[in-house]
Amino acid sequence: MKKLLLILVLLMVASVAYADTVPDQRPNLSHGLVVRPITNAGGVSLYPTNSAGKVTGLSIVPAVSGGTTNILPADTSANSNLDIEAKGNGTLTIGGTSTGTLTIGGGSNGILSLVGGNSFSMKANGVTVINTNSNGNLTLAPAASSNQVPLTFTTPSQAAMTASTEYVVANIGSAGNARQHATGALTLNRDFLFTGSYYSFVGASTVTDLGTISYLLPACGTNATCTNVSGILHQSTALTGTPTNSYGLNISADTGATNNYAAVFQSGNVGIGTAAPKALVHAWGGSVVSNPSTLTISTATFTPVAVAADTYRVVLTSACPCTIANPTGTAVDGQRFLMEIWQDGTGSRTIGTWGTNYDFGTAGAPTLTTTASKGDLLGFTYSAQNSKYLYLGVQQGM
Repeated sequence: MKKLLLILVLLMVASVAYADTVPDQRPNLSHGLVVRPITNAGGVSLYPTNSAGKVTGLSIVPAVSGGTTNILPADTSANSNLDIEAKGNGTLTIGGTSTGTLTIGGGSNGILSLVGGNSFSMKANGVTVINTNSNGNLTLAPAASSNQVPLTFTTPSQAAMTASTEYVVANIGSAGNARQHATGALTLNRDFLFTGSYYSFVGASTVTDLGTISYLLPACGTNATCTNVSGILHQSTALTGTPTNSYGLNISADTGATNNYAAVFQSGNVGIGTAAPKALVHAWGGSVVSNPSTLTISTATFTPVAVAADTYRVVLTSACPCTIANPTGTAVDGQRFLMEIWQDGTGSRTIGTWGTNYDFGTAGAPTLTTTASKGDLLGFTYSAQNSKYLYLGVQQGM
């Protein structure tokens, strides 16, 4: 009888506890512990076993040793929230001293993964878009999408900035962080490398302008008077380490195109030594110098290349009488150039023929010096009016 009464009392206590914590449905018996609060006060409180808070307050043992332990909402809704919070300014630690992998999101599409406390990765649609490895290297790789701009970096607006103080929007660099190589010659090293995309089409199509880097100038807003606005502003810096040469801008022409140019200024004036150029190219405080282009004879013919130089140099040889052929390439209206014509050490060499695009006027071509190792200097300018290189005159016997 006593045993029967004890069993009845235990059944009553169990039913009361069940009614208090689970008012609407039976717990999912596939889980070891299910807590459903009746009110916002919560369903259960767990305390660590000492005041330092370092001894485990709750330990969950998986059904299979080494298996997976899940903490998840146990209601019947398809989507439920799970909120784990620290109190006040307390710290929420997930992973602790564990060297395993922490995944947030679940499954192969987990959006956040921490591996052994040394690396970090974030996914979108199952594709890793942010990753750091154990060496601290950072990789940003947006997933393939149909978005016009797959990667966007937007800085916040700022107000009440201190007067007469520079505020940099983004500072990217390694100033003060030394990078040391092992001993050995190094041909090239770049701090920042931008690699252009590969563009293709399903069918034949044309792209007018492709660019690796493009930018828009900053704008002057309310009450702002801007004196100089620059797209690229390179300010002089005192270099250390005594480099041999320093260049504010160093450009090399690419190869592989029909025409390869180092630079093109599509509009506006270019100033060299002046901030207010008054011509397409305005050099102030010096002169623009071009090296003479020495022409190589081929079957007794010398052929200049239009706009390749401002001065061409010819040394007559025993193959003469020689021909000065019409310049190849596209002439530019108003282009001027000089042509030095020198005798070799023997002398008495002559020009037998000038190309038809040279116009010497009614006087004809000049008679050149024949003295050994002497030369003459001729001047020409191209006129689009008659598509000729107009003869300007000669200085003889140099």
